[in-house]
Amino acid sequence: FRVNAENVPSMFSAWNEKTAAVSVEITDGATFTIDPENSSNWIDIKSSGKNAFTIKPQHNWSLDQTRQTVVNVISDFTQEAYPITIQQDKYVFSVTPSSQTVSFDEIAENAQPHKVDVQCSGEWSITKSDWIKVTDGINEISGGKGNKSIYLTAKTDNPSTKSRPYSVKIVTGEHTKSLTGLQNAYIWKVTYLNPIPSELDP
Repeated sequence: FRVNAENVPSMFSAWNEKTAAVSVEITDGATFTIDPENSSNWIDIKSSGKNAFTIKPQHNWSLDQTRQTVVNVISDFTQEAYPITIQQDKYVFSVTPSSQTVSFDEIAENAQPHKVDVQCSGEWSITKSDWIKVTDGINEISGGKGNKSIYLTAKTDNPSTKSRPYSVKIVTGEHTKSLTGLQNAYIWKVTYLNPIPSELDP
């Protein structure tokens, strides 16, 4: 009875896309049992043929801690157990700056792009106010993966004489980061000349 778990990494990434293959050498006709200890809710174990199976942890959304469990492969004949330790890294998600409020010029072409750095273990998406544009510095984007700098700016002029608020939400899994700010009010006024210049007298 021998278990080959060399393909199981010492640490799975938090955003896990890796499937690790495990094979079992066992006497013909003998059987074995896979017994995950407290892991069935976050590890997928599937048969992949005779005396073989795969292990794939689900994404770990915890920002606070890594997680660990043991998968025991047990010979049904001798009750000998081979433990496979599964460790998974914690999730990383941050947005910098996280709380700075930025005001854009009321004229869109004068609005300076605001840089935001996203650090993330996996994929993320963006929801935003319609008049806000988010780019990667060149192209408009609606999301990304991993670490990336994004740039916020106004897409259209503010036609109102009141400032208007905007929001940008960056979402990954169960986590959301929100950015807020304003576009300045449109300035429009009429200045009356008093007294009326003499050349305008009737």
